[in-house]
Amino acid sequence: MENVKKHCRFHPRCGTSFIFLVLFISIFVSTVFQVSWENVLFRVLIKIALLPVVMGISYELIRIAGKYDNIVTKIISAPGLWIQRITTKEPDGEEIECAIKALTACIPDDPEEDRL
Repeated sequence: MENVKKHCRFHPRCGTSFIFLVLFISIFVSTVFQVSWENVLFRVLIKIALLPVVMGISYELIRIAGKYDNIVTKIISAPGLWIQRITTKEPDGEEIECAIKALTACIPDDPEEDRL
């Protein structure tokens, strides 16, 4: 349990950071691919078609932020880490014990078995 307690609750690859990046990239892509046609259905279809692009860009940015530690990745991660201050709290001892037991149950006895 002491090994777990020494780690920080903030992480650049947290889902909160991912949601923020999706929102930010979505706003950026929407401004670049502005569709000014009057047909609302067509605009909605364009937004839905661009959704995989937005998600892909966000995913790659969050992967890069988790892999490297430089000024660019810190700028990318900062808003998500700020939001994590609101959405997360330090776990107490019981929560840490529960998490350790849950993870231990998922680890196979034979490491070769996990490769399949």
